[in-house]
Amino acid sequence: MKNTLLIASFLAIAVTLGCKPSGEKPVAQSTETTAQQLEKAQTATKEAAQEIKDYTFGQKTEFVMSMRAQLADLDKGLDELSVKIEKSSEAVQAEAKPKLAVLREQAEKLKKQLQEASDATLSTWSVIKADTEKAYASLKDGLAQSRQAVSDKIAP
Repeated sequence: MKNTLLIASFLAIAVTLGCKPSGEKPVAQSTETTAQQLEKAQTATKEAAQEIKDYTFGQKTEFVMSMRAQLADLDKGLDELSVKIEKSSEAVQAEAKPKLAVLREQAEKLKKQLQEASDATLSTWSVIKADTEKAYASLKDGLAQSRQAVSDKIAP
């Protein structure tokens, strides 16, 4: 399945890159070579495949390690958002700090769920994994929305 997805992605990219309207510059004048474009596409495809990977019970340790790394990235994002909030006006702080506190609580809850995932049994794995993925997606979306809201209010 994963190989089929990768092959289909590569073919779609190859067709897209190979089809240029007659009004465009020749490939030689392009600022980015086809090899560079293909490398970027491969990297993006690998990242997407990693994000949607369906971990089995046998891959439990890999799942927990991957989620912990992603959670660490979200924690950094929360810290960066906290700095932005502290540098903003009192009105923005009053609105954003409670939302940031909720996001931090979600991050702590996700850490506990990751511990549960590492302790999961074969019979509990599917439910715990799904709950953990849902909590991660919720935290990630909440962080993105909060970043956008703070940026909108700070921007002149």
